[in-house]
Amino acid sequence: MDGVLAVIVSLLAKNEHLLLHFPNPFTHKVVSSGAEEPAAATEGDEAVRVLSNLQWEVSNAQWSALALLGKLLGAVPVARGRYEWAFRDTDDMYYCYGAKDAVTLTNAYFARVPTVELMDENDAHDVNLHLMTDTNSRSKIKSQMFFQPVPTQYVLESRLPHVPSAALAEQQVRACPVKAELRRALRAMSFGSTPVAALAKMVFLHLVCHDTPQNTEETKAALRNLVATQSAAVLEHLSTTLVKRDATWAVILHEAGIGEAMQGLWPHAPLESLPRTAGTRKRGRGDERGEPPGRHRPSPIVESLSRAAGSAPPTPALLPQTTADVELFLKTASFAELFRLLEDLDTVDRGTCEKVVHTACALPAGSEAHRTWCTALVAYLLRELQKLSIHGSTLHLLDTVQSDRSVRAVFVCRDAEAAASGGAAPSLLFCKNKHPLRVHFSTNWKCDLCGGSSEYGSLACRTCNYDVCSHCTERALGCVRANVSATVGDVLESWRENNDPNANKKKKKRSHAPSVEGLDLFTRAALFAHTTPVCAVLQQQQPLHCAAIGGACACRVTRPHAAGGWAQQPKDSPIFRLLRHFAAFLCEDNAVWRGLIEAVTSYGALVFTHGVLGLPEPLYSVIDCLRRSLPLAFKCELTRFLAVDCRRYALQFIADAGVTLRGTAQGALHSNGLAGKITVPRDNERGALLRLADAFHPSLTLRSKLTFAFEGEEGTGNGPTQELYAEMSSFFTGCKPMWYVTDDQRTIGLPSRTENRETEFFVCGALTGRAFVDGYTMDVSYHPLVWTLLRCSDRDGATVSKEQLLHTSSLWALLSELEPTMANSFKQMLLASASELELMGLEDENEQSIKPENVLDFVVGRIKAHFSTTLMNLQAFLLGLLRSVDLSTLFSLSDEELCVVLGGQDSEEEGAAPLFTEAQLESVVTEAHGYTAGSKEVKLFTSIVGGDFGRKEQRLFLEFLTGSSRLPLNGLQGLGRKITVVKKEMDSKNEATLPSCSTCFLYLKLPPYTSRDIMKQRLLLAVTEGRKNFSLS
Repeated sequence: MDGVLAVIVSLLAKNEHLLLHFPNPFTHKVVSSGAEEPAAATEGDEAVRVLSNLQWEVSNAQWSALALLGKLLGAVPVARGRYEWAFRDTDDMYYCYGAKDAVTLTNAYFARVPTVELMDENDAHDVNLHLMTDTNSRSKIKSQMFFQPVPTQYVLESRLPHVPSAALAEQQVRACPVKAELRRALRAMSFGSTPVAALAKMVFLHLVCHDTPQNTEETKAALRNLVATQSAAVLEHLSTTLVKRDATWAVILHEAGIGEAMQGLWPHAPLESLPRTAGTRKRGRGDERGEPPGRHRPSPIVESLSRAAGSAPPTPALLPQTTADVELFLKTASFAELFRLLEDLDTVDRGTCEKVVHTACALPAGSEAHRTWCTALVAYLLRELQKLSIHGSTLHLLDTVQSDRSVRAVFVCRDAEAAASGGAAPSLLFCKNKHPLRVHFSTNWKCDLCGGSSEYGSLACRTCNYDVCSHCTERALGCVRANVSATVGDVLESWRENNDPNANKKKKKRSHAPSVEGLDLFTRAALFAHTTPVCAVLQQQQPLHCAAIGGACACRVTRPHAAGGWAQQPKDSPIFRLLRHFAAFLCEDNAVWRGLIEAVTSYGALVFTHGVLGLPEPLYSVIDCLRRSLPLAFKCELTRFLAVDCRRYALQFIADAGVTLRGTAQGALHSNGLAGKITVPRDNERGALLRLADAFHPSLTLRSKLTFAFEGEEGTGNGPTQELYAEMSSFFTGCKPMWYVTDDQRTIGLPSRTENRETEFFVCGALTGRAFVDGYTMDVSYHPLVWTLLRCSDRDGATVSKEQLLHTSSLWALLSELEPTMANSFKQMLLASASELELMGLEDENEQSIKPENVLDFVVGRIKAHFSTTLMNLQAFLLGLLRSVDLSTLFSLSDEELCVVLGGQDSEEEGAAPLFTEAQLESVVTEAHGYTAGSKEVKLFTSIVGGDFGRKEQRLFLEFLTGSSRLPLNGLQGLGRKITVVKKEMDSKNEATLPSCSTCFLYLKLPPYTSRDIMKQRLLLAVTEGRKNFSLS
């Protein structure tokens, strides 16, 4: 058995550093472990798969290893294998049996049943498992059958596992030589809401319960996982069983919070007390499990756990008394001592905390003490992330969007008169004769403004027989009743309809209502994206204003120039300073990534309704502490989840549930989920630009992807869409007047200081944002200062001090980078004394002498005037970007990383390393329709493209195959599917037929060339000349 466990450990270790993704937090279906599509078919999926050739498919090694380990530990089957059956029809194609038929055939095969009868929609089939034939009982056509005796997938059982039994001798587990490595691997894999994580949690629990009782964080973590998933009855049965085996379990169960969970109490407060937020469900779990809410009935095992905890020896003093002894303790403390110190650090006085942080940060990297601190911090962080995950799992999306508080009143400033009266026009509160209006309930009335009536009553003056309906009242107040599922775009659309009473009659809009083309919602300090949840907007508690592009609100409030000023601010505390210092070492542990994924996805309901503000402050601060050391691919996945994936998952979940939401502004539930399409001309760049500007001015829903097509071409889908992004990237990059030219005539990715190109920059920003949320790529090399300026709000208000201007201002950073000579001159002015300024003899635009009291305003004004056109262009870019991306979701990415994720890296020099190797290409290539595994033509193809092609040729090949010359951040593995190479028949005798492709499905149609030289020539010709047309043939 020891050898088997060693093999299992090696299999789990091989998969430790696979790229992790953020799963759907709202699905609770039983899913399978397909190698390509982990959440693919379920047991009821009867879709028929047709294959041109059969190949062995095996499940992820993690599933196989975990399933085997579960059996060795005596667990009930928690993962069931799915086997592939197929038959070869008369057209020489292979047809896979449906899920139900495959289960029937598998059960008969392993039970040695020789014959089976299957029924389809029209006929019966007689199956002979000895001869492996399938005979149609009506036509008598006999087909050959094929069976793969190794599971292609594993399905996680929906039923809960039984309490770990003693079926396996405990001595074998306790004496296992790789037990520590096994526990560590299972602990790392048990984070997350994926099927693999759920299976790992079950297996980890069995391993822990069979082992000697250990009061360690790993053991308590395995037990805490039960709190979020099991009923009080299961917890009671498990506790009783373990305590009967060994009384030592009592203290461990109590410290893991099992006793408190059985009483319906929240076991721990993660990192710090979490305030109850919108949509938080009470801790009582009775509502979902058929148990009465509130505290559970008293249990003998709960009393036993409490007595065991009370009988534990008293805890010794945490730290020594003298300063010298404290420093020595911090350098020589064991893991357990440091872990306890981290738990109680918030109770230690401030001076001692500073000493702890200073001593820990001064430890030399690689020393024994440094490694102990890293281990203790990882364990502490994982525990806190687990507690956050347990808390987040109590939030339920449907409860949030359907509750009594699911509708919020959003007041948008309508005009100067309304703003002056505190948000309501005075004429609204009085009738025409200046009598005050009162609430009146009646059915025999009509609105004097619109002529409508309602059973909900009116604001009325009975003296003058004057009535105003609720709709007109809300319109006059600038009020929109928004469901918590709505975004800013939904609110703006509803607000426009309120201000356009004749919209349904297709009459001309009233002159005071701006067109929906280009409406934006903002406060004096923050400009909101169209995708920002309405709850995040209301949380700012600031007056809201609305204006069209290029204008101001009717109350003369102008939109701010940056989107910052409203996101969360990371918290500073001793724990967070330690995390920030040790971040590079903490992020080397794969379990930390998994813990972050589980914690973030558990708050999916609040992320949907509040955006980034839905993350609890401790979790936001943890991510901020670690962000500089987390891999870029991980941060990109995190950003995509916060910006778009969580909303798409939630809207689909609500739509599938069939619930009815209240409020006039709601999330995009009316969308069918199919991709929207915009058609543009290919050879008319100006026409395409204007077409795109018109398309992006209104709010476009995030629920479904946006695709593009070219006029006069039949192709549609991913290929033309990526081609459009590539074409527009080339247009923007090649449009030199758009960009900033430095004194040494270098063109950099910053808006021009001399050319006003607001239309181009609006479309550029809109395409950049939409490409990111839909999973496409733009290839425009932006300067990092673009993101610095967009995310900072210091350009809109007065600079507080000279020090702030010189050290924190984004405007000063812009000036120092682009105009260093001017920056140096202004700096000398700011630091000059009164007499020195007098000698300079400078005056401002009002002919006032420059003195120390007005020099700051003078310098700031001159910088803004110098970059006025740049800032206008940048504002247009921001307005386009905010059509799809909420900039607060980008908090984990630095300015340089945003240049990579949203724009594309700078061009590499010729002769640089290839984009991918032959081996990397082979790993993502599969054969079909004429080619089989090992076909010489396919091997020749991978050798040429992966081995012979340089970086430039590989970029051309990528653009030919995918529509984009850029690789995803994680290389070829990030393409989303394998490249399928199929056989294309020759159309001519001299092998002049060129390869073609289907970009939507990554199908490469390759003729069987007879030599390497011919194949290379034809491939080069195809990827060079065949990238600009899409057809359905």
